[in-house]
Formats: sequence, C-alpha cells, structure tokens
Amino acid sequence: MVDVPLDPKALDAAHQALNRHRSSRHELVGPPTPGDLLKLPGSDRLEWLLLDGDLSVDTAVIVVPVDGFALIGSGDLEVGHGSPVGVLAVRGRHPIRLPSAVLEVASKIGVLEDGDFQRIDTRIREVEAGGIVGTMSGREVDRDPEYQDWIDHVVIPEVRSVVERYGRLEAITDSGSEGDTDPEPGSRPPRSNDDDAPSEGRVVPFRRRRGPLLLAATLLLAVGTALLAGRAWQLNRKVKDLGAIAQQAEQLREALDRLEATRIEAEAQSQEEIGRLEAERLDLESRLAALETSQSEGEQQLRRRIADLDARLIAAQLAGEVVNPVVAVLRPPGSQRGKARIELDLSASHVMFDIRLPEGFAERYQVRIRRTGEQKPVWRKGDLRLDAAGRLVFGVLTDLVRHGEYRMLLEEWKDGGYQKFGEYEVTFVESESRNG
Repeated sequence: MVDVPLDPKALDAAHQALNRHRSSRHELVGPPTPGDLLKLPGSDRLEWLLLDGDLSVDTAVIVVPVDGFALIGSGDLEVGHGSPVGVLAVRGRHPIRLPSAVLEVASKIGVLEDGDFQRIDTRIREVEAGGIVGTMSGREVDRDPEYQDWIDHVVIPEVRSVVERYGRLEAITDSGSEGDTDPEPGSRPPRSNDDDAPSEGRVVPFRRRRGPLLLAATLLLAVGTALLAGRAWQLNRKVKDLGAIAQQAEQLREALDRLEATRIEAEAQSQEEIGRLEAERLDLESRLAALETSQSEGEQQLRRRIADLDARLIAAQLAGEVVNPVVAVLRPPGSQRGKARIELDLSASHVMFDIRLPEGFAERYQVRIRRTGEQKPVWRKGDLRLDAAGRLVFGVLTDLVRHGEYRMLLEEWKDGGYQKFGEYEVTFVESESRNG
C-alpha cells in the first residue's frame, strides 16, 4: 500500500459520515442482498457491488467492480453523491458471475441509494444491448490514455484475479450467448425484457438500509483506501511520465549541444574560407589593375607609333605637289547606289575622296582600301575627322590604286576601337588621256 498522508478535510468528512450512521447501526444486518457494497478477500484495490443473487439459494451471483478512480467512461456510472458511501465509480462494462458461496466470505461495507442502484441496472442493460451508451464526455474519457491505463492495469487484472481465486466461472458478455456455449470472462448473457417473469440474471428489488457505526467506519476506510490507491497509481504514472519527459529533454539538450558545436566548427571553417577567398580576390584585383595599366601604356605606345607612321606616310604621299587631283564625291554608306566609278587621269597625282556625312556621327574615322578578293589593304588612314561642313576628306595616291575593282571600308571610333560603319565598291579606270 502506498503511504499517502490523509488530508485533514477528508478526515473531517469521514467523522461527519460516521456521525450520520451512529443512529442507524442496527439496520445493517443479515446476509448480503442486491444493492450491498462488498469487500472480497484478496481484492484490495476494488470493492464489489452485488447486482443479483441470494445466499440462501445455491446459484451464481453477479457482482460489478467499484473503485474511487476519478475518470468515468461511457459504460461507467458515478454514484454516491450526498450519501455516506461517498462518490464511487461503478465499472458497468466488467460485471462477473461468481458462486453464491462467495457471499459467505464477503464483508458488507455499505449500501447504495435506491436511485443509484436503478441507474446502474439500467446502464448495464444498455451495455448489453450493444448500442451507444453514456454521454459524449464519457466516450471521450474512453480514449483517455490515463483512463485506459487504469482499466487495463487495475480493473481488468483485479477482475481476473477474483475469477481465478473463486473458481473458473461464466463470464457476462455485452452481446450474450446462445445454447450451452460458455461465454468468455467479462461477458454476460442477455436478459429477458419481460418485467413480470423472473429470470436468471435479473436484478431483484432490494431494501434501503443504513449500517452501524463499525461498518460505516469500515466503509469509509475501504473507500479511502481505494481513493488513495487510485491517486497513488495516478501519481506513479505521472512520475514515470515525468521521468520519460526528463530523459527526452536531456537527450534533446545533448543533441542541441552537438548541433551548437557543429555550428561553431562550421562557422570557423566558413570564416577561414571567406578569408582565403578575400585574399585571392584582392590578389586578382591587383593583377587585373596591373594588366590594365600595362595594357593602357601599351595601347598609348601603339597609338603614338601609328600616329607617327601616319604622319610619315602622309609626308611621303604629299612629298610632291598635288597635281590635277581627281575628286570623288560619295554619299553616306547605305545611300550610295551601285559601284562608284572613278576615272584616273594621267596627270592626276591623287584621288581626293569627299564623303558627305550627316550630323550625329562619330568624330573620327578610319579608311582601308583593298583590292577585291584580297585581304591586305593597299592603303589605310586612321584618325580622320570631319570638317566644319560635316565632310570626311582624304587623298590617295593614284599610283596605289591601279586599274581594277576595289573595296573601301569606312570604320568609326566607338567603345574604345574602330568598328565597321559602311563599305563602298569602287572601280578605278584609266581615262583616255592617260591611255594615250
């Protein structure tokens, strides 16, 4: 038995109950009859309510387990409100049939009120019918793990223990049995609906009685023991549940510690990798800046060299006087129709090209002339700029462009380099004066 200190309020209620019984202790006499609350030897955690049977008749009796556990399922009933018996739970789904001789060793410890006994009889009949019984809250309690644990670990084992102690007996079923087949423990045969005809299994009328002081005290002690046992069982279950929760919490803490250590290690590795990548990025930026500087210097050198070569070429081209130049006026690229035909006079030293470009074009250009079908230019001139009238004027020695087909590529300065702007097809022919 679990040693649990009694609440002073509970002791006071017990004394009040004893006082209510002092004037009627002579009324609880005689053998047990239906409606009596019994204590069976060997059944320490449950009391038993006698539903049907008589000690004077050699037949079986029907009892149902009673306890002080607070949860009430759909097949159970809570009885004893306002009575000296106290509030008890009758487990209506677990009645059993025992030999009538069991009443000789049973101790009467109390009597239920008439109304409570009739409610119990009605509830057991409803359970036997196999339909939906009880309230919605009771059906919710049926699914409560704490209630299921109490039924599975206390009520059912105690019922089996009583059956084994007092012999192999017929069981009471919810649906009953047919013929001579013995029902399983925990079952009950169906009752007759004929209220006038007596039949085996019917609950017989009973008398309302009050017990003497000694029996009332025994009843209170038994009920208190059942309540304390139920409470102790609940506390033990909660202690086990709390232990399991604490173990899970400890496991979670250990897992969190491992995750934190992993996070710190990963963060350190990440910082190291970030530092390495940052150093590599700075090195690449430095090298890129050096390459850009070198490229800029090389480009400037190349530009100066090209400018010098162009100046020398122009000087060489214009070493002599420009005599009878041939002037070729061309439209902007795209608007020039067909090939440009230019006649070269024998006395002409240069061909002066005059390309009219509208406003809004580039500020400088490059011209390359090559013979059709060849890649190497015969003449090239860069850094050509438009004059105030928006014309691009340049001269080419007639000795460089002999009789034949040529392509003249016009390129504009854009995005740091020369890009194709337009192209002309030019045919140079010798005039008759030159041929003569």
